[in-house]
Amino acid sequence: MTLHAHIDDRTVANIREAYQISLLVFSKRVSDKLTKLAGIAFRLGHKPLERKTEKDLDDEHMLGDELQKVVEEMQSEAALNKWL
Repeated sequence: MTLHAHIDDRTVANIREAYQISLLVFSKRVSDKLTKLAGIAFRLGHKPLERKTEKDLDDEHMLGDELQKVVEEMQSEAALNKWL
């Protein structure tokens, strides 16, 4: 995915799939974050490397950080739902 700041079609597809699942299982907040991140991944994944700006490179790193945060939120929500 974004371990090496490389975003490709699989990255975008995985985020979209996570979004679809999140609609059924997780809060609207998680789904909304995944929607935003999918858009960023799509934009970055379809821009040739030679045309990427410094902001694009910063966005790639931010995307990885934000995806990690969403995964942590999902794990937290799943743990809470386990006890309900």
